[in-house]
Amino acid sequence: MKKSFALVSGLLLTVASVTGCRSSDKKTIRLQLTPSRPIEKLSDTAAALKPLLEKEMEGYNFVITTGNDFAADGQALAAGSIDAAFITASAFAQTQIKFANKVDMLLTATRAGFQVVEDFADDNGNHNSEAARALQVQAMNGVNPKTNAAYDYKGQGFGVAGYYYAEMITTKAKAEALKGDDGKLTLEDFAGKKIGMQSIASPAGYTYPMYAFSKATNNGAWADGMKGVEENPDASKGQFQIVSAGNYNDTFNALMSGQIDACWGYMDFRTNVDTKFVENGKNFSDTYTVALTQGILNDGVAVRSGLDKEIREALAKAFKAIVTSGDKNTKGTGANIIYGLYQHTGYKDATNDDYAGEVEFEKWKQANK
Repeated sequence: MKKSFALVSGLLLTVASVTGCRSSDKKTIRLQLTPSRPIEKLSDTAAALKPLLEKEMEGYNFVITTGNDFAADGQALAAGSIDAAFITASAFAQTQIKFANKVDMLLTATRAGFQVVEDFADDNGNHNSEAARALQVQAMNGVNPKTNAAYDYKGQGFGVAGYYYAEMITTKAKAEALKGDDGKLTLEDFAGKKIGMQSIASPAGYTYPMYAFSKATNNGAWADGMKGVEENPDASKGQFQIVSAGNYNDTFNALMSGQIDACWGYMDFRTNVDTKFVENGKNFSDTYTVALTQGILNDGVAVRSGLDKEIREALAKAFKAIVTSGDKNTKGTGANIIYGLYQHTGYKDATNDDYAGEVEFEKWKQANK
């Protein structure tokens, strides 16, 4: 059951700003939020968001409600009981599986991008494809795959992106010891080894890496991919040992000290580790990138499929304007309000096709609970 935010006790957020027309003359847009923090703080932020949306979309009136969770938001969109909602990539994928063609992604939140991703795309110009990631991995290991010249990679940022990767790294010494006769290093080469991972709730530190391992089949010898076990992994079956070595910093130290053979983390967690190995750049110079997962899509804004094109375009324009209005650290500005909701700092247009990989990942996750 949804709860409505109140501006004043007993008054819903349907109170309209007077802009030359009565509330009854305006079209209503039903926006739903899901608490990612204490409900009373979210209520205050939502109350501040309403007039900003109505200023950007003159002639429209916003009713802002709360949902129980993001999956409930997707279900409400599919049922047509709300028009728009902030939603996670996972919840959107679940909605696509359960309610096909009922919900559309409108916007994807953006985050800081990487120069190496910008520099290398596949033949179709796609920067987030298996072919593109293969080029990016080569560059992360110091070789420009286009020219065979040296490529300096230290996790340099560039622009913004609507997704991020998880990366598996090892030490350069271990990489040289495990490379096959062709000089390549793959996930299959880590059968029987100790892999540092985070908790099962971590997308970059566990779930997406496990999905990547599930696709490593050693030329078909491992029909179900590689499997993680707690101890005594059987390399002939594609098993590896999952080691919970602590947070990312502790896991990195465990790798560099030889306690584990490789580890997973968000790209590029090596820039954030606080360790003696950062001295003289050894966090990069002494490590080797083994693999990148598929792009992990950011959350964003979704709408019900039947929503008019005119309203979709106006909503997208409004959110883009608000999130870039002012500064996220200046209280009361649009940027501050949106950041206060879900820590979003920007948006880009999205399509359902952008999230096709998320849908496939969700299907795998549901089948491998």
